[in-house]
Amino acid sequence: EAKSVARHINSSRARWDSDYYKRLSSLYLKNTLKLFDEKHASAVKILDAGCGFGETLHCFNETGFAVEGIDISEDCINISKQFAPASRLSIEQLSKTYPQGYFNVTVCSHTLEHVENPTIALQNLSHVTSDYLIIAVPNLARLINFVLRRPRHVNEGHRHGWDHHHLLTFIENNSDLVLHDWVQDLVTFPLIRNKLLYSKFASEIIEAKILSSLFPLQCNSVIAI
Repeated sequence: EAKSVARHINSSRARWDSDYYKRLSSLYLKNTLKLFDEKHASAVKILDAGCGFGETLHCFNETGFAVEGIDISEDCINISKQFAPASRLSIEQLSKTYPQGYFNVTVCSHTLEHVENPTIALQNLSHVTSDYLIIAVPNLARLINFVLRRPRHVNEGHRHGWDHHHLLTFIENNSDLVLHDWVQDLVTFPLIRNKLLYSKFASEIIEAKILSSLFPLQCNSVIAI
């Protein structure tokens, strides 16, 4: 499983994907700063569960938060630990490693769809988190999927999937968590995704601001706080 996830990450570093991971990290930081005063950031403990290449660790660390990460991929840990402390650990091991409520905020970004049992993973994430849990998963309800005439291959490491409605139901039925807010990232526009036409500026304006405001349930990711 660790090798499968590592392959997924290593193959997802096209220019627009790299920009996208950085965008997500900025969104997590921006929304955390709404919840906690930056002046007290060093007293706020953050966990990045599934830290990947460390974009989120980098973001939070630069702002002064006490952040650390976990991942099951040794490759990811070796890359991530240049930004903040990172350990090779699965989400299922969290409750055995950290006391209840140890972290003020836990970020679980594009990781829950990879685990064998998302219910157990959610309970472990909730156990070690005292204030806010930020969960992001791929959005299976994007309209782009409805124009396809036949099934296509998706990431081989994905075992589960949700839209906004099903993620909210899943969380509420399997934990004591209460929804605080939804976060919009961007609504993917196929022409902008074209290698020849891709523009970070166009993505920032059209996908991240205009389309995400008009069609929030069509965002690339489902992000719940």
